[in-house]
Amino acid sequence: MPGIGSKGVRVWFENNTLHFKGEEKDKGPFHGARNYSGKFNIPASEYQIDKISAVMNDGVLNIVIPKIDGAL
Repeated sequence: MPGIGSKGVRVWFENNTLHFKGEEKDKGPFHGARNYSGKFNIPASEYQIDKISAVMNDGVLNIVIPKIDGAL
């Protein structure tokens, strides 16, 4: 998510779907607004949903979703 600061990123889990969205407001005549978003279906029976973590560093969003031990 180049050009997006960590304050402009939101990650949430809802109805077995992991959502992420990054937004940066328009910064002037030569820099337009930036928007990124996506979603992934995550089976709650196979992953530790309560332990999802996300870190934004230098325009790269890193999301970690730990798997439940013994899950397929």
